[in-house]
Formats: sequence, structure tokens, C-alpha cells
Amino acid sequence: MTEGRYRLIGSTASPYAIKLRALMRYRRIPFDWVIMTKALRKATEHLRPNLIPVLQYPDGTYRGESTTLAYDLEMRHHERSVIPDDGPVAFVCDLLEDLADEWAVKLAAFEPHAERFGLIDNAVWRGFDVAKTNGPRCIRASRGPTSSSLRRISDTHQFCLGIR
Repeated sequence: MTEGRYRLIGSTASPYAIKLRALMRYRRIPFDWVIMTKALRKATEHLRPNLIPVLQYPDGTYRGESTTLAYDLEMRHHERSVIPDDGPVAFVCDLLEDLADEWAVKLAAFEPHAERFGLIDNAVWRGFDVAKTNGPRCIRASRGPTSSSLRRISDTHQFCLGIR
């Protein structure tokens, strides 16, 4: 590994790995993007949960879970922070991130939306029968009060939260 650089181990099929890759690019944190291999899976088998993305730190240690990694990077690198300075706004930002982490991925895996996000093959590959079991629920949730509230906010302001 190059001195002082992170290695982000993931796959383009993982929305969580893509989220962390986008965060690191935006924050200009030096890293190398590496696709998970059998050898890397063996080297990271001690992590729980053993999922991607995995971030290898410059000291050689491995850590996982995208939201935890994002907060750890906030503590280590102060430039181009993604957490608002205002406490209540930071709370709402965290709440929206958690909502997106838990529900946007399910919506993206639903076939009519999966094509837009490039996830159709991923949903089929994982063997999810999303369309029959969770699809209608995901669609209803995407059209619910949170969605319409965010649309109203975004129609009147350049940004959903804050003035960045």
C-alpha cells in the first residue's frame, strides 16, 4: 500500500461502497479503489459484519461499515467536512443519512428503479425477489410524506439543508 493512503475495498455493485468512495473523493482523502478478491476476503474475515466496503487504513488495519467509517474519517480529516456545524442541522443530516442508508437501497433494488441506479444485475445476482415481496412497500414509501416534504423544500431552496 502506498504510504499515507487508504485502500477502499469494495465493488461497484455495492451502494455502500459507492457512497464511501464518493465521500472520500469529495473530501479529497487519498485512497486506492480495490475490488474485493478472495485473498482480501481472507485478510478481512475477522471483521463483523464481514461485508463491503472495507477500508484499509494507512497503518494496515482494516475496518468496515460505511457510516462508522465516514464518522471516523471526519475525526481524522477535518478538511471539506460533510457534517454541518449547526447542531440541529447536523442531527437532521444524520437522520436523513440513516434513512437513506436503510431505505433508499431497498428502493434502488426494486426493478423499475434499479435500472436507473445500475443495480438490476445486482438485485438478480443476489437472488432477491424484491419485486414480489418488498417492491410495492418500497414504492409507497418513496411517495410518502418524507418524499413530498423533501420535494417541497428542494423546490424553494438551492439545498435541502443549510446554504452550502
